[in-house]
Amino acid sequence: LTGHSLGAGVVQILSIILCGGDDGWSSVRRLRSTGSTMSVGSAEDWVLPPNVRLKTFLYAPPPAFRLNDDAEQAHPEAAAAAKLAASSAVGFATNYDIIPRTSLHNGFNLFQQARVVDSHVRWRKRDIFKLLRKVQSEDPREAEESRQRVIAAVSDAIKAAAEGPPPAPNPFARQHPVAAQMYHFVGTSGGTIGTLPRQMLSIWEFAGIDPPKEAASAAAAASAASSSV
Repeated sequence: LTGHSLGAGVVQILSIILCGGDDGWSSVRRLRSTGSTMSVGSAEDWVLPPNVRLKTFLYAPPPAFRLNDDAEQAHPEAAAAAKLAASSAVGFATNYDIIPRTSLHNGFNLFQQARVVDSHVRWRKRDIFKLLRKVQSEDPREAEESRQRVIAAVSDAIKAAAEGPPPAPNPFARQHPVAAQMYHFVGTSGGTIGTLPRQMLSIWEFAGIDPPKEAASAAAAASAASSSV
């Protein structure tokens, strides 16, 4: 099985079903639009035969799954099927593609971070758009100065928020793709905006801390790879 983006999400669910994970299956599905019914077979009809080996390739897969202790106890067969499906799957993500990171858990964190910036960076909307246009300026000096101004403002906002009351806990559990192996390609051209080493390090600059050695090494490797292509 293979799929990209939304298709990869569908493939994840289908792979669990093929491994015997739909313990709540009904032999009849009701169509909401017409009120009629159609037979789709039993759960056993959808399980792969023992002599068929499942292999799944997921491209930019959304994090469509989570497995915790409560779920394993309540649905042991589904949990076992999910683990089997994951062991047969390989996922791929490129650069800063948002789809493999789009989940309720990450969305909540993103909105919390946006709230921090809105609360501590008192800029008018007109000034924000004007500055962002300068970041994309063809003049390297103007673009860099504007970029540094944005980084400094966001960094100061994060530091100010850290000195205040703790944020609300995230009510959503972490989610991840149904894949035992995920490969993340950084610095590739095309598709999602290419990630330059300087952009990679800016993540740590936003937080106002020094990047770890792993990030610096990854940036150097990405720079070498992009220059050799």
